[in-house]
Amino acid sequence: MLRQPSAPATVCGLDIGSNTFSCVELAPGHGSLSVVRDTSIPVRLSEDLVPGGPLNPAAVKRGLDVLAQLVEQFDLRAKPLRAVATQVLRMARDPERFTDPASELIGVEIEIVEGTTEALLTSRGATLGLAGSGPWIVADVGGQSTEVCWQDAAGRWQPTSLRLGVVGLTEEHVRADPPTFEEIERMRDGVCATLSRGLPRSLPGELLAVAGTATTLGWLERGLEKWDRDAVHGMPIDRALLERWTARMNRIPSAERVARYGLGPGRADVFPAGLCVIDSLLEHLGRERFTVSVNGLRVGVALTLLEE
Repeated sequence: MLRQPSAPATVCGLDIGSNTFSCVELAPGHGSLSVVRDTSIPVRLSEDLVPGGPLNPAAVKRGLDVLAQLVEQFDLRAKPLRAVATQVLRMARDPERFTDPASELIGVEIEIVEGTTEALLTSRGATLGLAGSGPWIVADVGGQSTEVCWQDAAGRWQPTSLRLGVVGLTEEHVRADPPTFEEIERMRDGVCATLSRGLPRSLPGELLAVAGTATTLGWLERGLEKWDRDAVHGMPIDRALLERWTARMNRIPSAERVARYGLGPGRADVFPAGLCVIDSLLEHLGRERFTVSVNGLRVGVALTLLEE
């Protein structure tokens, strides 16, 4: 009798984002999944990048250095791994400057996925552990783009990708630290215009926000001294609370966001832009609250390996 191949003990998903690299290791078992380890590291791979322009060599080096850390931390070359790259490498004219050495480093080819594919994978990961809730409008506010995915009347996921990212918005609109009132208003006007052009207003479901802005806000509101994914996953945040934190962050320079509130340097300078995007999404959709998911693209990518 032929023996059926056994399922992998664990699988890994790697999200190469415009601002952050995130990696997760999932373990399947008895109808459930557990997170073995999960980490996100700021890289700013899209630093100074304009559409069709070259990658910044210093940013490429930072990215490769972080990948080397992740290979060692997760033992990536010894486990099933899927790695996807997002808007930063969709924008760049020379993505191979990063993907060629990076693929060799991690032992698998890095896939540069389209924005709609990214949105679908993100929604698959974001809703893990939230069964029975929803329906959801999943929003992933990234460094150079925001992916949104929602379910239509038939339950089919409808994805879109918008050119709204915290790094891009900050580099385009913000010169002062902290940002001036005029800079914030110009940024918000631009965000609202992009949402009006690219996202329907009358969508069913609750807003589910993933990625660094949403999870950082949840961490701040919980008053956590160290990261606790279980304390933040599924956390509801109303718009009044969001606006209070937005006003607080907009009044102080990024260095004080680090020293006083414990934000990482790679998040502190772009945090106001992320809060602006989430608040503008709530206004656009006519919602007064959203839910935080600590899962997202990296988890959705890992789940595809288990489904195979």
